[in-house]
Amino acid sequence: MATNSRVTAPELIGAEKVHGIVEEAEIPGATVAAKKLHPGLVNVDSPQQVEKWVTDFVKECKMMSQLRHPHIVKFLGVCYLVGSQLPVLLMENLQTSLDNLLETSPKIPINVKVHLLTGTGRGVVYLHSRTPPIAHRDLSAKNILVDNGLNAKIADLGVSRIVNIQPGRLVASMTQMPGTGVYMPPEVAQEEGVTRYNTGIDIFSFGVVSLFTLTQT
Repeated sequence: MATNSRVTAPELIGAEKVHGIVEEAEIPGATVAAKKLHPGLVNVDSPQQVEKWVTDFVKECKMMSQLRHPHIVKFLGVCYLVGSQLPVLLMENLQTSLDNLLETSPKIPINVKVHLLTGTGRGVVYLHSRTPPIAHRDLSAKNILVDNGLNAKIADLGVSRIVNIQPGRLVASMTQMPGTGVYMPPEVAQEEGVTRYNTGIDIFSFGVVSLFTLTQT
Protein backbone atom coordinates (compact mmCIF):
# COMPACT_ATOMS: atom_id res chain seq x y z
CA MET A 1 0.00 0.00 0.00
CA ALA A 2 1.54 3.27 -1.09
CA THR A 3 1.05 6.50 0.80
CA ASN A 4 1.64 10.15 -0.02
CA SER A 5 5.01 10.09 1.72
CA ARG A 6 6.18 7.10 -0.27
CA VAL A 7 5.29 8.34 -3.73
CA THR A 8 8.06 10.28 -5.39
CA ALA A 9 8.48 11.46 -8.96
CA PRO A 10 12.00 12.66 -9.77
CA GLU A 11 11.06 12.24 -13.44
CA LEU A 12 8.30 10.76 -15.52
CA ILE A 13 8.88 7.14 -16.47
CA GLY A 14 6.21 7.10 -19.14
CA ALA A 15 4.57 9.46 -21.55
CA GLU A 16 2.35 12.02 -19.85
CA LYS A 17 -1.21 11.76 -21.13
CA VAL A 18 -3.95 14.36 -21.13
CA HIS A 19 -5.61 12.71 -18.17
CA GLY A 20 -2.95 10.45 -16.69
CA ILE A 21 0.64 10.47 -15.47
CA VAL A 22 3.09 7.70 -14.56
CA GLU A 23 5.58 8.16 -11.73
CA GLU A 24 7.88 6.02 -9.64
CA ALA A 25 6.50 4.94 -6.27
CA GLU A 26 8.12 3.22 -3.32
CA ILE A 27 6.29 0.34 -1.69
CA PRO A 28 7.76 -2.03 0.90
CA GLY A 29 10.57 -3.89 -0.81
CA ALA A 30 10.19 -2.53 -4.32
CA THR A 31 10.12 0.46 -6.63
CA VAL A 32 7.07 0.34 -8.89
CA ALA A 33 5.40 2.37 -11.59
CA ALA A 34 2.35 4.24 -10.32
CA LYS A 35 -0.20 5.50 -12.80
CA LYS A 36 -2.68 8.06 -11.56
CA LEU A 37 -5.03 10.65 -12.93
CA HIS A 38 -3.45 14.00 -13.70
CA PRO A 39 -3.81 16.44 -10.77
CA GLY A 40 -4.77 19.18 -13.24
CA LEU A 41 -8.12 17.48 -13.79
CA VAL A 42 -9.59 19.51 -10.98
CA ASN A 43 -9.23 22.58 -13.20
CA VAL A 44 -11.12 21.15 -16.17
CA ASP A 45 -14.37 23.01 -16.81
CA SER A 46 -16.34 19.96 -18.00
CA PRO A 47 -17.51 17.72 -15.12
CA GLN A 48 -18.79 15.22 -17.69
CA GLN A 49 -15.34 14.91 -19.26
CA VAL A 50 -13.69 14.46 -15.86
CA GLU A 51 -16.25 11.79 -14.96
CA LYS A 52 -15.48 9.96 -18.22
CA TRP A 53 -11.73 10.05 -17.52
CA VAL A 54 -12.27 8.71 -14.01
CA THR A 55 -14.58 5.96 -15.27
CA ASP A 56 -12.10 4.96 -18.00
CA PHE A 57 -9.26 4.87 -15.49
CA VAL A 58 -11.22 2.62 -13.12
CA LYS A 59 -11.98 0.35 -16.09
CA GLU A 60 -8.26 0.21 -16.90
CA CYS A 61 -7.45 -0.79 -13.31
CA LYS A 62 -10.05 -3.58 -13.43
CA MET A 63 -8.83 -4.78 -16.83
CA MET A 64 -5.18 -4.85 -15.75
CA SER A 65 -6.09 -6.85 -12.64
CA GLN A 66 -7.39 -9.65 -14.88
CA LEU A 67 -4.39 -9.89 -17.20
CA ARG A 68 -1.45 -12.21 -16.56
CA HIS A 69 1.06 -12.80 -19.35
CA PRO A 70 4.87 -12.59 -19.72
CA HIS A 71 4.50 -9.96 -22.43
CA ILE A 72 1.96 -7.71 -20.70
CA VAL A 73 3.24 -5.28 -18.06
CA LYS A 74 2.59 -6.92 -14.70
CA PHE A 75 -0.25 -5.61 -12.56
CA LEU A 76 0.78 -5.32 -8.90
CA GLY A 77 -2.26 -3.78 -7.30
CA VAL A 78 -4.34 -0.68 -6.73
CA CYS A 79 -4.02 1.70 -3.80
CA TYR A 80 -5.49 4.97 -2.61
CA LEU A 81 -3.28 7.82 -1.46
CA VAL A 82 -4.07 9.49 1.83
CA GLY A 83 -6.76 12.12 1.30
CA SER A 84 -7.70 10.94 -2.19
CA GLN A 85 -10.65 8.94 -3.46
CA LEU A 86 -9.01 8.20 -6.81
CA PRO A 87 -7.21 4.88 -7.36
CA VAL A 88 -3.52 4.57 -8.20
CA LEU A 89 -2.59 1.71 -10.52
CA LEU A 90 0.65 -0.04 -9.48
CA MET A 91 2.68 -1.92 -12.11
CA GLU A 92 6.16 -3.31 -12.52
CA ASN A 93 8.71 -0.57 -13.10
CA LEU A 94 10.30 -0.78 -16.55
CA GLN A 95 12.48 2.15 -17.54
CA THR A 96 12.89 1.67 -21.28
CA SER A 97 10.40 1.64 -24.14
CA LEU A 98 10.91 0.03 -27.54
CA ASP A 99 10.79 3.51 -29.04
CA ASN A 100 13.61 4.73 -26.80
CA LEU A 101 15.67 1.60 -27.44
CA LEU A 102 15.39 1.99 -31.21
CA GLU A 103 16.22 5.69 -31.06
CA THR A 104 19.28 5.34 -28.80
CA SER A 105 20.77 2.05 -30.06
CA PRO A 106 21.54 2.47 -33.78
CA LYS A 107 22.80 -1.08 -34.46
CA ILE A 108 20.47 -3.56 -32.76
CA PRO A 109 21.17 -7.13 -33.96
CA ILE A 110 18.42 -8.65 -36.09
CA ASN A 111 17.94 -11.55 -33.65
CA VAL A 112 17.21 -9.08 -30.85
CA LYS A 113 14.69 -7.26 -33.04
CA VAL A 114 12.97 -10.54 -33.89
CA HIS A 115 12.91 -11.45 -30.19
CA LEU A 116 11.28 -8.11 -29.30
CA LEU A 117 8.68 -8.42 -32.05
CA THR A 118 7.93 -12.05 -31.17
CA GLY A 119 7.24 -11.07 -27.57
CA THR A 120 5.05 -8.18 -28.65
CA GLY A 121 3.12 -10.45 -31.00
CA ARG A 122 2.53 -12.98 -28.23
CA GLY A 123 1.17 -10.22 -26.02
CA VAL A 124 -1.21 -9.10 -28.75
CA VAL A 125 -2.38 -12.69 -29.35
CA TYR A 126 -3.06 -13.03 -25.61
CA LEU A 127 -5.27 -9.93 -25.59
CA HIS A 128 -7.13 -11.00 -28.72
CA SER A 129 -7.59 -14.57 -27.44
CA ARG A 130 -9.50 -13.56 -24.34
CA THR A 131 -13.26 -13.99 -24.15
CA PRO A 132 -14.43 -11.50 -25.21
CA PRO A 133 -11.28 -10.26 -27.00
CA ILE A 134 -9.50 -7.06 -25.99
CA ALA A 135 -8.33 -4.53 -28.58
CA HIS A 136 -5.42 -2.46 -27.29
CA ARG A 137 -6.16 0.37 -29.77
CA ASP A 138 -2.93 2.27 -29.10
CA LEU A 139 -0.16 -0.22 -29.85
CA SER A 140 2.97 1.80 -30.58
CA ALA A 141 6.69 1.61 -29.89
CA LYS A 142 6.21 3.99 -26.95
CA ASN A 143 3.63 1.66 -25.38
CA ILE A 144 5.87 -1.40 -25.59
CA LEU A 145 8.25 -1.50 -22.66
CA VAL A 146 11.47 -3.50 -22.51
CA ASP A 147 12.93 -5.18 -19.42
CA ASN A 148 16.59 -5.85 -18.63
CA GLY A 149 16.41 -9.17 -20.48
CA LEU A 150 15.23 -7.40 -23.65
CA ASN A 151 11.75 -8.87 -23.30
CA ALA A 152 8.95 -6.76 -24.75
CA LYS A 153 5.91 -6.05 -22.59
CA ILE A 154 2.79 -4.27 -23.79
CA ALA A 155 1.77 -1.35 -21.59
CA ASP A 156 -0.74 1.49 -21.36
CA LEU A 157 -4.10 -0.17 -21.84
CA GLY A 158 -5.84 3.10 -21.07
CA VAL A 159 -7.76 3.20 -24.36
CA SER A 160 -8.18 -0.58 -24.66
CA ARG A 161 -11.69 -1.86 -25.15
CA ILE A 162 -13.45 -5.19 -24.86
CA VAL A 163 -14.72 -5.93 -28.35
CA ASN A 164 -18.39 -6.87 -28.19
CA ILE A 165 -19.35 -7.86 -31.72
CA GLN A 166 -23.04 -8.41 -32.39
CA PRO A 167 -24.13 -11.70 -34.00
CA GLY A 168 -23.84 -11.53 -37.76
CA ARG A 169 -21.28 -8.71 -37.68
CA LEU A 170 -17.51 -8.74 -38.10
CA VAL A 171 -16.85 -5.36 -36.52
CA ALA A 172 -17.95 -3.35 -33.48
CA SER A 173 -18.83 0.33 -33.05
CA MET A 174 -16.04 2.21 -31.28
CA THR A 175 -14.65 5.72 -31.11
CA GLN A 176 -12.76 7.34 -33.94
CA MET A 177 -8.91 7.51 -33.89
CA PRO A 178 -8.34 6.12 -30.37
CA GLY A 179 -4.54 5.91 -30.51
CA THR A 180 -1.41 7.39 -32.08
CA GLY A 181 -2.26 8.48 -35.63
CA VAL A 182 0.72 7.05 -37.50
CA TYR A 183 0.00 3.58 -36.10
CA MET A 184 -3.73 3.64 -36.92
CA PRO A 185 -5.37 1.94 -39.95
CA PRO A 186 -7.46 4.06 -42.37
CA GLU A 187 -10.83 2.79 -41.13
CA VAL A 188 -10.46 4.50 -37.75
CA ALA A 189 -9.86 7.89 -39.35
CA GLN A 190 -13.25 8.18 -41.01
CA GLU A 191 -15.06 11.47 -40.57
CA GLU A 192 -17.90 9.99 -38.54
CA GLY A 193 -17.57 10.32 -34.77
CA VAL A 194 -18.17 6.59 -34.33
CA THR A 195 -16.62 4.08 -36.69
CA ARG A 196 -16.57 0.29 -36.96
CA TYR A 197 -13.51 -1.92 -36.55
CA ASN A 198 -12.27 -4.90 -34.56
CA THR A 199 -9.04 -6.32 -33.12
CA GLY A 200 -7.53 -5.97 -36.60
CA ILE A 201 -6.66 -2.42 -35.56
CA ASP A 202 -3.86 -3.90 -33.43
CA ILE A 203 -2.60 -6.07 -36.31
CA PHE A 204 -2.14 -2.97 -38.45
CA SER A 205 -0.38 -1.21 -35.57
CA PHE A 206 1.85 -4.24 -35.02
CA GLY A 207 2.84 -4.07 -38.70
CA VAL A 208 3.89 -0.43 -38.27
CA VAL A 209 5.81 -1.33 -35.10
CA SER A 210 7.54 -4.17 -36.98
CA LEU A 211 8.54 -1.86 -39.85
CA PHE A 212 9.89 0.72 -37.41
CA THR A 213 11.79 -1.95 -35.45
CA LEU A 214 13.35 -3.70 -38.43
CA THR A 215 14.37 -0.55 -40.28
CA GLN A 216 14.91 1.77 -37.28
CA THR A 217 13.65 4.64 -39.40
